[in-house]
Amino acid sequence: MDLLQHAKEAYASELDRRNELRRALSLPVSIAVVFAGAQFSLFRAFPWEAADSLLTIAFGMTWTVAVLAWIALVALLIWGHVGHAYAYIATPKEIRDYRVRLAAHYETRIPDQRLDEELQRFLEVEYAENAHHNSNRNDRKSACLHRANQALVVSLLFTALSGFIVLVVDL
Repeated sequence: MDLLQHAKEAYASELDRRNELRRALSLPVSIAVVFAGAQFSLFRAFPWEAADSLLTIAFGMTWTVAVLAWIALVALLIWGHVGHAYAYIATPKEIRDYRVRLAAHYETRIPDQRLDEELQRFLEVEYAENAHHNSNRNDRKSACLHRANQALVVSLLFTALSGFIVLVVDL
């Protein structure tokens, strides 16, 4: 098994996964904006004075849970998107400079094959460590996105329930 090739593929895969996670944020963010408007509208539409006290309490509780779930959704989306620094492999210039320093370190002429072997080991380490680092970042982002989707479902259910209570009161 070619370790360098495997490490390159893992590194590229984690960068692709990062991009997929970024794209996966767009739907929950859009829904969060719609829910904010819906929750605000429900709060304003509820006839506070005309409603039965039991329905007022039920609406207040369901609306509060919906808003708290929405706040959790927004917080998780922010945590899932911000503060995840990715690691990148050395640039071609850094690799070339490493090879020059390696040749200078040995001070004597060693075969280019030996330098290339050392360089390949350096690249294997670079790719493997950075792929591992990026994988951990992607796992954290994925967990936040999963929890945000759970909060989205809770917010959806309680927003719908709040809307149902408003409809019952208006009847």
